[in-house]
Amino acid sequence: PRSTLFPYTTLFRSTLTNSSNAIANVAGASGTGGFALTSLDSLTVGSIASVVNAGSNTTGIASPGGATTLVSQGSVTTASGATISGASLSVQSVGNIGTQASPLTTTVQSLSATNTQGAADIAISNTATALTLGTITQSNGGDIYLKSSGTITTSGSISTNAIAGNLVLSGNGLTVNSAVNVDGTVDLEAGTGNISQATTAGDNITAPALVANATHGTVSLTNTANSTPVFAGTSSGNFAFIDSTSLTLQSIAALGSGSITGPGGTGVKSTSTGNIGLATTGNFTNSIGASALSVASGHRWLVYSTNPASDSDNGLVENWQQYNAPISTTPASTTGNGFLYSLAPTLSVSLKGILDKTYNASTTATPAQ
Repeated sequence: PRSTLFPYTTLFRSTLTNSSNAIANVAGASGTGGFALTSLDSLTVGSIASVVNAGSNTTGIASPGGATTLVSQGSVTTASGATISGASLSVQSVGNIGTQASPLTTTVQSLSATNTQGAADIAISNTATALTLGTITQSNGGDIYLKSSGTITTSGSISTNAIAGNLVLSGNGLTVNSAVNVDGTVDLEAGTGNISQATTAGDNITAPALVANATHGTVSLTNTANSTPVFAGTSSGNFAFIDSTSLTLQSIAALGSGSITGPGGTGVKSTSTGNIGLATTGNFTNSIGASALSVASGHRWLVYSTNPASDSDNGLVENWQQYNAPISTTPASTTGNGFLYSLAPTLSVSLKGILDKTYNASTTATPAQ
């Protein structure tokens, strides 16, 4: 039977995980034992009026010494002024986990979230010096919007399944240490920090399009299994990207309409002290024009691809070309913009006609003209 718990429930050092619970609003605190709640209803973490012996924490959920786990057969939201705080948070729902207009508000060091059925969003805004992301899964066509005031490091897979869902990751520094597999656009925003990626197998990004913006830092996305055929980005320092498919530079639209957005991008720019290095094991296509790659004075761009006959430079002007130069090759020239191709051309030389030599004690033969 459905639980007869009243809809406003204050929990202290409690675990209420009966799958028949019907709780709509919750607030509370726990110690090292953690905080766990399962509800059939959509769940709002909010503020509840004091009750006898309720203690002092009746706004939000605080679990400073343990893990908070919330499971809902509806949506999970935080009311205005309420925050979920503690060491870690795991959220599972059928509906939205926060919304673009009103993200779930958290202050945690570790976060995982799963939407199991509906075409609903995962939108979470976190305040912490460092946030580690566990598994983040949007199962049926919604978007994922994750923002933190500090650094973000991924340790579990991030995915949207079946229908084109987008991903925005926004923090003051991003480190991708796990697989990212998204059916829409991935937009990485580093704020005042850098964007980096593990190069180990399985930690690649797979998406139809990728934007990487580190307007005050560097970008290094060099896992050789990355598969993002459309690309754009900005850095102030060095910008490095490797893709395992054919690579196209083109404009990518902005994502989101609420407090967590991805601005998109056009081409690749290094605005201050860095060079640009792009590499693909397929073909390179520039769909923007001569401004597709932009560096500050004294710096340069390099593009590694396979065969100039298969590329479309579309107005990009290089200073030199280098052949027989796969991705790991050091450029022969230390200055200027360049295209480097893995193609190693060969030149075949053959003699036409008959070459005669009359014996005259010399070894020289002159071909007829």
